[in-house]
Amino acid sequence: METVHCRLPSGHTLVDEVNEVCAAAATVEGDDPAERLATWLRRFFHYVTTKRPVVIALVEHTDTNNPVFDTRGRMLAAGQPLLTAAQDARQIDAGLELNQILDRAVVAGLHRRDT
Repeated sequence: METVHCRLPSGHTLVDEVNEVCAAAATVEGDDPAERLATWLRRFFHYVTTKRPVVIALVEHTDTNNPVFDTRGRMLAAGQPLLTAAQDARQIDAGLELNQILDRAVVAGLHRRDT
């Protein structure tokens, strides 16, 4: 658990970073549901592209059964209301699931870092 709470260069811990991304979903502003979702997804993408190496290192050296590693579940719970609002406004296909969107963001983030 100490590793998870070590300070990143930003002065935050990895747990702080996850908490901030999740909290951003509830505080994103705007009248357009699809734009609010897009704003939060940009924040998620930034997290993925800047913190992924740290997360990979932690997974390799830490017990992944630790509840702190339920980042995906927390991100899905945080972003779902934004997706639902955009779907209710008929701005996003109702058949699209948040896990599909986040998976694509992660893949795009990996590709971005490899190029």
